[in-house]
Amino acid sequence: TLDDVGRAGLYLLSDLSAGVTGEILYVDGGYNVIGMAAPPR
Repeated sequence: TLDDVGRAGLYLLSDLSAGVTGEILYVDGGYNVIGMAAPPR
């Protein structure tokens, strides 16, 4: 959702993500973890 994407952006802009470099942050409800494509909208 847009809220999820916004929260991911806030995380990346915060000090909590200071150690995150060169990573892909998937915002897909966990579908990437189990190897499935997200359902169509």
